[in-house]
Amino acid sequence: VTTGRMALVDVIAAAGEDRSEVLRFAGALEDASEHPIARAVAAAASAELGALPAVESFASTAGLGVTGIVDGHDAVVGRRQLVTSHSLTVPAELDDAQTAAEAAGRTPVFASWDGKVRGLLVVADTVKPSSAEAITALRGLGLTPVLVTGDNARAAAKPPTPKGDTVASDPPQIITSASPYSIRREPSPMQCNPVVHAVTIARFGPFNPKRMERCPEIMLM
Repeated sequence: VTTGRMALVDVIAAAGEDRSEVLRFAGALEDASEHPIARAVAAAASAELGALPAVESFASTAGLGVTGIVDGHDAVVGRRQLVTSHSLTVPAELDDAQTAAEAAGRTPVFASWDGKVRGLLVVADTVKPSSAEAITALRGLGLTPVLVTGDNARAAAKPPTPKGDTVASDPPQIITSASPYSIRREPSPMQCNPVVHAVTIARFGPFNPKRMERCPEIMLM
């Protein structure tokens, strides 16, 4: 649906924090990841700040974000679920920034270190010009398009296009906040649809065979 070419569009520092430090810590940690969002943050940080610090004890949590040690500081960069799982509190001003980013169809990424959420980075993608036509064509074949995304519900419902409109006036069904593990773990009735299953395999890999017993129509394919 989208081009997959993410770009960093904003860096918002919490009260009393330095924007460049937020970008430096986030860029250093994300530089160790291959995720498109991480690559966008790391590329922007390198372009603006030059060489980034090395990272130790790097770890990635699929669909949520990354952790590691940057310049001797324990750092966490990722979705709100990840930072709150580390018992970190999001400042009110970053709450507002997250809401604004999601309302604009963009993806917010929190940056924290030493037990404090320090800033928010906003990343955006662009819908392919051909996506609306492709979705219409799929419906014309009697298929039900389903958008499976790791993004938040507001960003998924309003992905930005060159003209500022949505993917289509009648958008596809949407499954948000998905991760490879959540998709594999428990197939829903929608995921048991053979057409959806084919797309899911292409993106996330096959389900656990034991779980697939719940999808007899696919087992017969």
